[in-house]
Amino acid sequence: MPGRSDLRLPSPSLDWVSSMIATLVFMLGVAFVLAGIIWDQKNAH
Repeated sequence: MPGRSDLRLPSPSLDWVSSMIATLVFMLGVAFVLAGIIWDQKNAH
């Protein structure tokens, strides 16, 4: 069956998924740091 090859994920899509996950993790880390800074600013007053 020629259509069976479509079930396999090509490497570009895997690279896109890995880059998207890395971007999400990076954004979560930045948001966590910003939330911590804002939390410290609120507790300082």
